Amino acid sequence: MVTITSNPSITEIRTWAFSDENLPAPEWDLYLIWKDEILLFLELAIDHKCNKQNFFKYLLYFMVAYQFKHLNDLFEKRLLLQRYLDESKHIKHGDVRIWRNELMTLQRNIHSFSYDVWIEKGLIYHKAFCLSQVPTECE
Repeated sequence: MVTITSNPSITEIRTWAFSDENLPAPEWDLYLIWKDEILLFLELAIDHKCNKQNFFKYLLYFMVAYQFKHLNDLFEKRLLLQRYLDESKHIKHGDVRIWRNELMTLQRNIHSFSYDVWIEKGLIYHKAFCLSQVPTECE
């Protein structure tokens, strides 16, 4: 159980990810991206035993969309992309490789960023996550 939903610990995030619990808060995705635990999110996105695997795949796209929308400095955006690319370079999982390829495309043409496009890509996984949860959770 998550005690402080707006600032969960890594242990609480991991415990929730493998539980059957609903989202601890409506803004849970925001709270998690503010934690910026990319290695943990990548780990959970590729773990087939993780009950919330699709949620963490969605979160990868949402993180990029959110960060790019709120960062104004082009240099900071490039650093962010490079960090995400560095952290994910050894992952062979298909869905994360697709995400990584999207990052590389964005890195080559950073001005092509579209918040709506990145959110739409992530929503594919969010819908899959919702289908695996209690129907009222994602409505």
